[in-house]
Amino acid sequence: MSIQQPETADSLQELAETFRSHRIDAMVVETADEAREAVLGLIPEGAELHWGKSKTLEDVGLVPLLAESGKHDALRPRLFTMDRQTQAREMRKMGAAPDYMLGSVAAVTEDGALVAASGTGSQLGALCRWSRPPDPDRRQPEGRARPGRGSAPDQRGRLPIRG
Repeated sequence: MSIQQPETADSLQELAETFRSHRIDAMVVETADEAREAVLGLIPEGAELHWGKSKTLEDVGLVPLLAESGKHDALRPRLFTMDRQTQAREMRKMGAAPDYMLGSVAAVTEDGALVAASGTGSQLGALCRWSRPPDPDRRQPEGRARPGRGSAPDQRGRLPIRG
């Protein structure tokens, strides 16, 4: 693989396997429609959801679906209605740890590293949350289990890769 050559289906599958070896569950899809279906299929109805500014999410048509469908508790539209002067702290807290955070990365490497940059840093916390394997001996806090916070395979973040 190189930046100069278009990726083949085989090389994308190899990259997906490398991600899986780093506990990043990757799916390879062929079209924007498949990418939308894959992402929407991972987020339970009613789940709290936030997304960072992402050309990828815009290009595949997810932004309007997420913002307007009413199927999820979309934080981004709500944040845009809040007053930064009087509600800044509440806005930071809402965006810091949603149940589901969507975004995109600037690049991926052949050895399975994700390269991310953020103008405000809002997406980085959610990405870093998965940077270390869960400790099976760590006691989970009492109360409601939040989707995306556990170590079960169906609760891990997934990365659709368009091919």
